Amino acid sequence: MGLKITVTGDMEKYISNYEKKLIEDIEKKIEKEKPKVTDDVLNLVDDKLNEFYDKSISTFYGDYSPVFYSRKGTGGMSDMFKTKKEGTSLSFWFDEHQMVSRTGYSGEDGIYKTVFIEGWHGGSGKNGNMSYPVAYEDGSPKPYNGKYKPYDDCRYGWVPAARAPISPYNNFIDQKENYEKNGFRKDYRDIWISHLKNIGINVR
Repeated sequence: MGLKITVTGDMEKYISNYEKKLIEDIEKKIEKEKPKVTDDVLNLVDDKLNEFYDKSISTFYGDYSPVFYSRKGTGGMSDMFKTKKEGTSLSFWFDEHQMVSRTGYSGEDGIYKTVFIEGWHGGSGKNGNMSYPVAYEDGSPKPYNGKYKPYDDCRYGWVPAARAPISPYNNFIDQKENYEKNGFRKDYRDIWISHLKNIGINVR
């Protein structure tokens, strides 16, 4: 530490030994805090990822004033995001099987791809384009009543479906990457500062 005592050799030896013990005690306390810090960090990131996902879904639905479908909540898309903590790691994935269409248009190549990945507000692949069937002369589809598939009635042809400026998937990824670059470091440091304070070490 730079302190030099020349009165006696014993005093210097005591100071050196005490400093070593002090450092060892601090290191032991920090080691004991590491698992707690890891758990707090995993919980924080888990919460953040779920927050980003929920925001991406609400932004997607908020972008569109329903013309083709009447939405009630977020349906299967709200249940699609999954996370799992194992030891010191956290993984996440999207379970496309949770996202099943009322018309049976589902699976990885169904509404998971067209809605979640690509950002289409309904519609169906018609001649290579996302469109919806027009059932009435004013250009509107027949409302879904739970008993038939809206695509059964397209007497006035097909019109292009609406698409969000950004898909739920891309919105989620953008938020996650932005947090990794701009927000995580501060949150991680704040967690450590809090834990160090609990063991009597004050840092900034």
